[in-house]
Amino acid sequence: GVRAVEVSLNAQQFSTSNVSYTYVAAVALSSVWPARGASEGGTAVTVHGSGLTVLSEQLGYLQCRFNGTVVAATGASGTSAVCNSTSATGMVSVDVSSNGRDFTSSGVQFELVRVVLGDVAPWTGPDLGGTLVTLTGAGIGAVSLLDLGCRFGDLDVVSASVHGGSEARCVSPSSGAVGWTSVELLSDGVALRSGGSFLYYSRVWVSGLVPLLGPVEGGTRLTVL
Repeated sequence: GVRAVEVSLNAQQFSTSNVSYTYVAAVALSSVWPARGASEGGTAVTVHGSGLTVLSEQLGYLQCRFNGTVVAATGASGTSAVCNSTSATGMVSVDVSSNGRDFTSSGVQFELVRVVLGDVAPWTGPDLGGTLVTLTGAGIGAVSLLDLGCRFGDLDVVSASVHGGSEARCVSPSSGAVGWTSVELLSDGVALRSGGSFLYYSRVWVSGLVPLLGPVEGGTRLTVL
Protein backbone atom coordinates (compact mmCIF):
# COMPACT_ATOMS: atom_id res chain seq x y z
CA GLY A 1 0.00 0.00 0.00
CA VAL A 2 0.88 3.70 -0.08
CA ARG A 3 2.30 5.35 3.01
CA ALA A 4 3.15 9.01 3.60
CA VAL A 5 6.77 9.74 4.38
CA GLU A 6 7.58 12.49 6.90
CA VAL A 7 10.94 13.48 8.34
CA SER A 8 11.83 14.97 11.69
CA LEU A 9 15.16 16.33 12.92
CA ASN A 10 14.11 16.50 16.56
CA ALA A 11 11.57 13.67 16.91
CA GLN A 12 8.82 16.26 17.51
CA GLN A 13 8.06 18.31 14.41
CA PHE A 14 7.64 16.36 11.16
CA SER A 15 7.69 17.55 7.58
CA THR A 16 4.48 17.84 5.55
CA SER A 17 5.82 17.41 2.03
CA ASN A 18 3.15 14.92 0.87
CA VAL A 19 5.83 12.48 -0.31
CA SER A 20 4.61 8.88 -0.37
CA TYR A 21 6.22 5.45 -0.46
CA THR A 22 4.54 2.39 -1.98
CA TYR A 23 4.90 -1.10 -0.56
CA VAL A 24 4.70 -3.77 -3.27
CA ALA A 25 5.03 -7.53 -3.36
CA ALA A 26 8.63 -8.70 -3.47
CA VAL A 27 9.94 -9.34 -6.98
CA ALA A 28 10.91 -12.94 -7.81
CA LEU A 29 12.64 -14.63 -10.75
CA SER A 30 11.94 -18.25 -11.72
CA SER A 31 13.43 -18.74 -15.21
CA VAL A 32 14.76 -17.08 -18.37
CA TRP A 33 14.21 -17.82 -22.07
CA PRO A 34 16.19 -18.57 -24.13
CA ALA A 35 18.71 -20.28 -21.86
CA ARG A 36 21.72 -19.14 -23.90
CA GLY A 37 22.87 -16.47 -26.32
CA ALA A 38 25.92 -15.24 -28.18
CA SER A 39 28.85 -13.95 -26.13
CA GLU A 40 28.68 -10.58 -27.91
CA GLY A 41 25.49 -9.87 -25.95
CA GLY A 42 22.32 -8.18 -27.21
CA THR A 43 20.14 -11.29 -26.92
CA ALA A 44 16.56 -10.43 -25.98
CA VAL A 45 16.12 -12.48 -22.80
CA THR A 46 12.62 -12.92 -21.36
CA VAL A 47 12.70 -13.18 -17.57
CA HIS A 48 9.78 -14.97 -15.88
CA GLY A 49 8.69 -14.49 -12.31
CA SER A 50 6.47 -12.15 -10.31
CA GLY A 51 6.42 -8.50 -9.31
CA LEU A 52 7.65 -7.38 -12.75
CA THR A 53 5.16 -4.52 -12.90
CA VAL A 54 4.41 -1.83 -15.44
CA LEU A 55 4.69 0.77 -12.66
CA SER A 56 8.30 -0.21 -11.96
CA GLU A 57 9.08 0.01 -15.67
CA GLN A 58 7.43 3.43 -15.98
CA LEU A 59 9.48 4.72 -13.04
CA GLY A 60 12.67 3.38 -14.65
CA TYR A 61 13.24 0.98 -11.76
CA LEU A 62 12.74 -2.37 -13.50
CA GLN A 63 16.16 -3.88 -14.18
CA CYS A 64 18.03 -7.10 -14.87
CA ARG A 65 21.51 -7.88 -13.65
CA PHE A 66 23.81 -10.23 -15.55
CA ASN A 67 26.56 -10.98 -13.05
CA GLY A 68 27.53 -7.42 -12.07
CA THR A 69 26.18 -5.58 -15.12
CA VAL A 70 22.76 -3.93 -14.82
CA VAL A 71 20.48 -3.29 -17.84
CA ALA A 72 16.99 -1.85 -18.14
CA ALA A 73 13.99 -4.15 -18.56
CA THR A 74 11.04 -3.48 -20.85
CA GLY A 75 7.71 -5.06 -21.74
CA ALA A 76 6.66 -5.73 -18.15
CA SER A 77 3.51 -7.83 -17.76
CA GLY A 78 3.62 -8.59 -14.04
CA THR A 79 5.01 -12.08 -14.60
CA SER A 80 7.59 -11.37 -17.32
CA ALA A 81 9.82 -8.71 -18.85
CA VAL A 82 12.58 -8.50 -21.48
CA CYS A 83 16.24 -7.57 -21.01
CA ASN A 84 19.11 -7.54 -23.50
CA SER A 85 22.00 -9.74 -22.38
CA THR A 86 25.42 -8.20 -21.78
CA SER A 87 28.74 -9.26 -23.29
CA ALA A 88 30.49 -12.16 -21.55
CA THR A 89 31.44 -15.81 -22.03
CA GLY A 90 30.22 -18.78 -20.02
CA MET A 91 27.55 -19.03 -17.35
CA VAL A 92 26.32 -15.82 -15.70
CA SER A 93 23.81 -15.33 -12.90
CA VAL A 94 20.62 -13.41 -13.67
CA ASP A 95 18.64 -11.38 -11.12
CA VAL A 96 15.96 -8.71 -11.33
CA SER A 97 14.93 -5.65 -9.38
CA SER A 98 11.67 -3.71 -9.26
CA ASN A 99 13.12 -0.62 -7.56
CA GLY A 100 16.69 -0.40 -8.87
CA ARG A 101 18.07 -1.17 -5.42
CA ASP A 102 16.97 -4.59 -4.19
CA PHE A 103 17.84 -7.50 -6.49
CA THR A 104 16.75 -11.12 -6.26
CA SER A 105 19.10 -13.96 -5.41
CA SER A 106 17.41 -16.41 -7.72
CA GLY A 107 20.21 -18.74 -8.72
CA VAL A 108 18.93 -18.56 -12.32
CA GLN A 109 21.72 -18.68 -14.89
CA PHE A 110 22.18 -17.75 -18.53
CA GLU A 111 24.87 -19.12 -20.83
CA LEU A 112 26.81 -16.88 -23.21
CA VAL A 113 28.30 -18.91 -26.06
CA ARG A 114 31.15 -17.82 -28.32
CA VAL A 115 30.39 -18.56 -31.99
CA VAL A 116 33.44 -19.01 -34.23
CA LEU A 117 32.93 -19.26 -38.00
CA GLY A 118 35.40 -21.46 -39.84
CA ASP A 119 34.18 -21.67 -43.44
CA VAL A 120 31.94 -20.01 -46.03
CA ALA A 121 30.79 -22.26 -48.87
CA PRO A 122 30.51 -21.49 -51.66
CA TRP A 123 32.70 -18.43 -51.21
CA THR A 124 31.62 -16.85 -54.50
CA GLY A 125 28.41 -16.09 -56.42
CA PRO A 126 26.85 -13.74 -59.01
CA ASP A 127 26.15 -10.10 -58.24
CA LEU A 128 22.44 -10.79 -58.84
CA GLY A 129 22.40 -12.73 -55.58
CA GLY A 130 20.46 -15.92 -54.93
CA THR A 131 23.42 -18.10 -53.87
CA LEU A 132 22.69 -20.46 -50.96
CA VAL A 133 25.66 -19.87 -48.65
CA THR A 134 26.55 -22.20 -45.77
CA LEU A 135 28.42 -20.78 -42.79
CA THR A 136 30.14 -23.49 -40.75
CA GLY A 137 31.53 -23.03 -37.28
CA ALA A 138 31.48 -23.85 -33.58
CA GLY A 139 28.69 -22.71 -31.31
CA ILE A 140 26.07 -22.10 -34.02
CA GLY A 141 23.76 -24.82 -32.74
CA ALA A 142 23.85 -23.34 -29.25
CA VAL A 143 22.26 -20.09 -30.49
CA SER A 144 19.85 -21.71 -32.95
CA LEU A 145 16.78 -20.43 -31.07
CA LEU A 146 17.80 -16.82 -31.57
CA ASP A 147 16.89 -14.49 -34.41
CA LEU A 148 19.84 -15.17 -36.71
CA GLY A 149 20.71 -13.32 -39.87
CA CYS A 150 23.52 -12.81 -42.39
CA ARG A 151 24.97 -9.54 -43.59
CA PHE A 152 27.03 -9.29 -46.78
CA GLY A 153 29.12 -6.14 -46.55
CA ASP A 154 26.86 -3.11 -46.10
CA LEU A 155 23.80 -4.76 -47.68
CA ASP A 156 20.57 -5.37 -45.81
CA VAL A 157 20.49 -8.28 -43.40
CA VAL A 158 18.95 -11.51 -44.74
CA SER A 159 17.48 -14.29 -42.61
CA ALA A 160 19.53 -17.34 -41.67
CA SER A 161 18.47 -20.87 -40.75
CA VAL A 162 20.41 -23.36 -38.62
CA HIS A 163 21.07 -26.92 -39.76
CA GLY A 164 22.59 -29.32 -37.27
CA GLY A 165 24.88 -28.00 -34.61
CA SER A 166 27.46 -26.29 -36.79
CA GLU A 167 25.82 -24.83 -39.91
CA ALA A 168 23.83 -21.71 -40.70
CA ARG A 169 22.50 -21.06 -44.19
CA CYS A 170 21.40 -17.87 -45.91
CA VAL A 171 20.83 -16.64 -49.46
CA SER A 172 23.13 -13.93 -50.77
CA PRO A 173 21.29 -10.68 -51.61
CA SER A 174 21.71 -8.76 -54.83
CA SER A 175 24.80 -6.55 -54.90
CA GLY A 176 25.38 -3.40 -56.89
CA ALA A 177 29.08 -4.12 -57.23
CA VAL A 178 31.48 -6.98 -57.83
CA GLY A 179 34.44 -7.96 -55.68
CA TRP A 180 35.17 -9.24 -52.20
CA THR A 181 32.86 -8.43 -49.31
CA SER A 182 32.58 -9.51 -45.69
CA VAL A 183 30.05 -12.08 -44.49
CA GLU A 184 28.80 -11.77 -40.92
CA LEU A 185 26.43 -13.86 -38.83
CA LEU A 186 24.15 -11.74 -36.65
CA SER A 187 22.38 -12.75 -33.45
CA ASP A 188 19.36 -10.58 -32.57
CA GLY A 189 20.86 -7.85 -34.75
CA VAL A 190 24.31 -7.99 -33.12
CA ALA A 191 27.18 -8.99 -35.43
CA LEU A 192 29.32 -11.85 -34.11
CA ARG A 193 33.04 -11.15 -33.94
CA SER A 194 33.93 -14.03 -36.23
CA GLY A 195 33.13 -13.78 -39.94
CA GLY A 196 34.26 -14.67 -43.44
CA SER A 197 34.47 -13.34 -47.00
CA PHE A 198 32.41 -13.71 -50.16
CA LEU A 199 33.30 -12.82 -53.77
CA TYR A 200 30.60 -11.29 -55.99
CA TYR A 201 31.28 -11.75 -59.70
CA SER A 202 29.55 -10.35 -62.78
CA ARG A 203 26.74 -12.36 -64.29
CA VAL A 204 28.00 -15.13 -66.58
CA TRP A 205 26.72 -15.09 -70.19
CA VAL A 206 27.01 -17.98 -72.65
CA SER A 207 27.13 -16.76 -76.26
CA GLY A 208 28.18 -19.90 -78.09
CA LEU A 209 28.89 -23.62 -77.93
CA VAL A 210 31.18 -25.69 -80.20
CA PRO A 211 30.22 -28.22 -81.47
CA LEU A 212 26.43 -27.88 -81.30
CA LEU A 213 25.75 -31.64 -81.21
CA GLY A 214 27.29 -34.96 -80.19
CA PRO A 215 26.54 -38.66 -79.62
CA VAL A 216 24.10 -39.79 -76.91
CA GLU A 217 26.93 -41.74 -75.25
CA GLY A 218 28.47 -38.42 -74.21
CA GLY A 219 32.19 -37.79 -73.96
CA THR A 220 32.26 -34.93 -76.49
CA ARG A 221 34.70 -32.19 -75.57
CA LEU A 222 32.82 -28.87 -75.72
CA THR A 223 34.07 -25.31 -76.00
CA VAL A 224 31.82 -22.82 -74.18
CA LEU A 225 32.03 -19.19 -75.26
